[in-house]
Amino acid sequence: MKKSFSALAFALAALPAAAALPEDTVVAVTRPDSVILLQSDSTVHLSIYGREDDNTYRFDYDKKFNPEGRVVTHQKTSGLDFTLPFLQSKGKRGESYFSMGGVGFGFVNALGSPGPMNVNMAASYEVFADLLTYGRYVGPNADLSLGFGINWRNYRMNGRTRFVMDGNGISLAPYPDGADIDFSRIKVFSLTFPFRYTQHLSRNFTYSLAAILNVNTYASLKTHYTLDGEKHHSVFKNIHQTPVTVDFMGQIQFHSIGLYVKYSPCRVLNTDFGPDFSHISTGITLFY
Repeated sequence: MKKSFSALAFALAALPAAAALPEDTVVAVTRPDSVILLQSDSTVHLSIYGREDDNTYRFDYDKKFNPEGRVVTHQKTSGLDFTLPFLQSKGKRGESYFSMGGVGFGFVNALGSPGPMNVNMAASYEVFADLLTYGRYVGPNADLSLGFGINWRNYRMNGRTRFVMDGNGISLAPYPDGADIDFSRIKVFSLTFPFRYTQHLSRNFTYSLAAILNVNTYASLKTHYTLDGEKHHSVFKNIHQTPVTVDFMGQIQFHSIGLYVKYSPCRVLNTDFGPDFSHISTGITLFY
């Protein structure tokens, strides 16, 4: 309780009734040890114990008011509108904020892929983080935000089919007979710009809907297998990923832990140079 209570005393002095203090009196108490406010049917009693320069100080104030009238109480814990990493509080309509933090981890599956392309969702991962977010409150417990972040996603096959570079494009082919298969995967790294609507259903429970613009800056293909005791590793970059794609994301959050589902109707690769497929992913989020 290390605050100045001059505003509180001024607000009490404005109540329509007689009081021991003269009208328009302001009592400023800096760094009180404790403050007790008691309200009965027609009286408000304020007691302040201690102050910055005198721990024996005591201030008592009584104010009568019309019991049929209206008394409004406001409480505020911070004057800051910039939240620290992983911390965020709800604000009033029209207020804006900046925040940092928010990470997610999930599993990815390929949609609409060719028959031989059997992506193993249990082995295909997605990791993402929102590094910076600017938001604005647009209604009761609701806000719109625009963020910047990163996303790493891979599509991994563990079956009998592998990705191969065929000239300037990617095709699907079986492993050599007798090969001990490890994996074949495509990896994509993106800069992300999520535009999100968030509704706070209660103090600890929220849901959000987002459209995420992905700028896919890097992608690669990698295949590992062993044949006749010899390990074969192949890596290819510049595999003609689609430069810009869009994801649609739904998320529910309880305290700092949440669940998400993300779907993209966009093709992962330029179909002139590789298989035609999009993706869906689901997993957990933290600190949103």
